[in-house]
Amino acid sequence: MIQKSSNLKGQPYTANHYVPQFLLQEWCVSDPRRGDALFLRAIGHGYNGPAVISRAPKSVASEDYLYAISRHDGSYLTLIESGYFTTSIDTLGSKAHAVLKARGVNGLNDEERRWWARFLCAQMIRVPAMAEKMREVLEQDDSFKLATVEDLKYGLGSADEKLIDMLEEQAGDDIASQEPAWFPVVVQNLVDKRPYLSSHWSIHDVPTTEDEVLLGDNPFILSSQDDDRDFVCVLPITPRKIFVAASNPDTAAKFQLIEMADLVRETNTFTASNARKWVFATNDRLRDFVVVHMPRNGEATIRVQKPSA
Repeated sequence: MIQKSSNLKGQPYTANHYVPQFLLQEWCVSDPRRGDALFLRAIGHGYNGPAVISRAPKSVASEDYLYAISRHDGSYLTLIESGYFTTSIDTLGSKAHAVLKARGVNGLNDEERRWWARFLCAQMIRVPAMAEKMREVLEQDDSFKLATVEDLKYGLGSADEKLIDMLEEQAGDDIASQEPAWFPVVVQNLVDKRPYLSSHWSIHDVPTTEDEVLLGDNPFILSSQDDDRDFVCVLPITPRKIFVAASNPDTAAKFQLIEMADLVRETNTFTASNARKWVFATNDRLRDFVVVHMPRNGEATIRVQKPSA
């Protein structure tokens, strides 16, 4: 287990977000009772709402030191969060997200499409449950114990290679034995081997006559059958927009025909039933739906944070 250290100078990324703030902010709404400040509403077990969190939801969908790298002196690095997930994944993913909102999938150029594919792959594995699963897999793999820094760089772009060099410089060459250092490798392998880029992408606009789409703290929806030949990925990107990727053209066509009420209900059911602690909404309309569908072993509590000055 990583030992916490007070030596964190120059490393402000203590809270490692597994749902990026640019997505969380899409569910923020203004509250006239609080000077029209923007708030995020969180629904969890024991909900007696409304629970509101400020537009800079630093403590939401995050876990302290989730991607930290240990150093020999007992301190640790947060460069995977600051130098990879924030810079390479979320900053670029947010730019693609803005295009998807404004112009749909056809508005993306090739570079922006790659940014979004990388973001999807990262979102697939960065949540705590998957991060823990990756740790277990690597611990059981004997070849992992013999891995080198050069193995960490295999197949990466120049920016991610520089990140690995920084990790080695600041923590030593034994970073190759620490699972957080493998996130860039795993994400790149997913981009290369899974049909994110080659699948059929679409945005489904939810009219105001239907319920809004909920966002969970485990928001990624993935179904894969027949060696990814029937691969489906779904992600709410705003309360009124659902992103869908499907590798099978027939499956993609079926999504165009599905009734919007059915698509919203199925998406929200998955979102609530797979939430770790929280589901985010713009109002309380679906609070009973969320509480009913959330896992019974959830540990969510209500937290209220005043808006930042």
